[in-house]
Amino acid sequence: MSDELVIGVRAWQKPRRPRKRSSGEEPKLARRLRRHRWFFIFDCETTADAAQKLRIGCFRILHDGELVQEGLFYEHLTPAEHRLAAEHAETHELPLLSVDQFREWFFHYGYRLRATIVGHNLTFDLPAIAVEHKPARGRFAGGFSHGIWRTKDGSRENTYRPRLRIKVLNNRAALIEFAAISRDARDGGHREPAWPGRFLDTKTLGGALSASSLSLDRAAKVFGTEHRKLGDVEHGQRLEPRYIEYLRRDVLVTEEVLMAELEEFGRHPINLDPCKAYSSASIGKAYLEAFGVTPPMDRSMLSDEQLGYWTCGFYGGRAECHIRRQLVPLTYLDVRSMYPTTHTLLDLQRFLVAETITCEDATAELQELIDDITPTELFDPSIWPQLCVIIELQPADDILPVRADYGIGSRSIGVNHLTGPPFSYALPDVLQSVILTGRRPRIRRALKLVANGRLPALRSLALRGSVDIDPASETIFKRVIEERYRVQHDTELPDAEREALSMFLKTFANATSYGIHAELNRDEPASRQFTVDLYSDRHFQAPVKAEEKPGRYFFMPLATLITAASRLILALLEHEITRQDGNWAFCDTDSMAVVTDFTDEGLPGTLPPQLVDQIVNRFASLCPYDFGGSILKIEDENYAIGSDEREALWGLVISAKRYVLGNFTAEGEFIIRRLSEHGLGTYQDPEGDAQPQRLDS
Repeated sequence: MSDELVIGVRAWQKPRRPRKRSSGEEPKLARRLRRHRWFFIFDCETTADAAQKLRIGCFRILHDGELVQEGLFYEHLTPAEHRLAAEHAETHELPLLSVDQFREWFFHYGYRLRATIVGHNLTFDLPAIAVEHKPARGRFAGGFSHGIWRTKDGSRENTYRPRLRIKVLNNRAALIEFAAISRDARDGGHREPAWPGRFLDTKTLGGALSASSLSLDRAAKVFGTEHRKLGDVEHGQRLEPRYIEYLRRDVLVTEEVLMAELEEFGRHPINLDPCKAYSSASIGKAYLEAFGVTPPMDRSMLSDEQLGYWTCGFYGGRAECHIRRQLVPLTYLDVRSMYPTTHTLLDLQRFLVAETITCEDATAELQELIDDITPTELFDPSIWPQLCVIIELQPADDILPVRADYGIGSRSIGVNHLTGPPFSYALPDVLQSVILTGRRPRIRRALKLVANGRLPALRSLALRGSVDIDPASETIFKRVIEERYRVQHDTELPDAEREALSMFLKTFANATSYGIHAELNRDEPASRQFTVDLYSDRHFQAPVKAEEKPGRYFFMPLATLITAASRLILALLEHEITRQDGNWAFCDTDSMAVVTDFTDEGLPGTLPPQLVDQIVNRFASLCPYDFGGSILKIEDENYAIGSDEREALWGLVISAKRYVLGNFTAEGEFIIRRLSEHGLGTYQDPEGDAQPQRLDS
């Protein structure tokens, strides 16, 4: 450890009470932190059993982008392992700290000096250095509160220092914060101001930038770091020199991933703290704010009852198993950028940039449209902006999405023949039934969504610093998809830049066009029930234990319309298949697998590849993008590996979202091309008592 660093740490160990200052004077520490940046990066290795006790860890401290100190710390090591760690530390001139000593460094740099605390999967590493754990309360209910520091004699937790609260949000993100100390925290006579801390998980930021869950090794590859993880290391075994090198390399790679992610994040002209970039949607919402697009709910003039109608019409994506436990030849089709495409077809941007949003009664005109509409007319894109309507009808053997108990012990959603009391449906769902049944339902009420005026403060931006978009004159998601297509075919762009820009444009379009409008954040169940107001066809109250709070850009009419329009596109595809006496094996949100005859033998229920191609071309009229072509794609799995030649693709479907696709070699070996495991699929026998049969056997 350098003499300068030792002096710096000791100076913090006995801090003096700050002098009084005038109200307008900036604290000296704040001025210093504005000029310098501290990062405290660390990683822990634990025992491989359920206790996961800390064995050894490594940390790196960066100041203004330069390495100040690297070190090791330990807890549960045998005497022999401690000697090995000490020899390694001495050889490489590293400090070897006990875990209590490391906690002091953590306190002085992470809390007092306000460094950004960095790790890859901090929700694992931070609890590993804690001395005490208990359930958290308040905003962190459902998470844990960790005591990090002991008193000097080691007998109890040091209550004059903050606890650390962690609440996991999903497999990539968590809320992490130092708790405020409930009384004046006088550590050596120093009054410590509240500081929530700065925590940056490279797994979270990498996930937000790439819309995928990245291991450290995968993140290093995606962001092009100089070093990679070391391999050939078994966890939980006796400490060996290779294991220490493995640990140190992990922290070095984490540092390089951090710098690469911050460089990538810095290309976005948005006002968002990278520590708060919990997902791709976080970045998308920050872009909307930068565009000058305010939350639609702030501009909505819809009554609670009208919002209730729209919310009741929300059913998510369509996922079905149509041919079960039978091996069939397929053509796997995918809708290009389904949610941005339906967003563009419906012209939903008019509501994003409208000054106000209202609903108008349109019962008479919508009944006329339903009575006259034909499937052919729905291939005309000019009719789609007219579909932004919510309808109340009483189903009578209509094919509609419905929530029900399908004999699996919990309620789920399926698209079924339905007869029952009045329900609310978005117009695209009603048209889906018209296409699939040929019947024209009688509607009870129809409310049309209307955009009025335009936001006065819309601003143009350069997405990722390179794609200029003006929301006042351009359709945002249409432009993004077109630009992604251009980037993918731009041979002059360096490969790394092409991949990074293409990945961002895809992530931005998918996350921002739909998900943010359906965002509801569920609180942890309370100790007692409370009453909420509910609205559908009537207003009533119901007791609940957990409240769902809407996200900043939550607006259910847009989410309802996008998912309903996606089901309408799948219904059009189903109609085109069945009217040719074809069949399909499964569909999943934006895809459908058409049963295909690759043998030219005219097998029943199959379509030849040429007819499938004609159906694909049929959807070219709905392409809203300047590059043209069909919105349907024949996926790569339909082609031979490394070739542009089509080959027979076989599929076995067990249930919705549980299927396998692959090819047979000349020797009869099955090569898996796509595998979807959902829910408890890995624990259930997919065959049961019945063996799957090939369609041509």
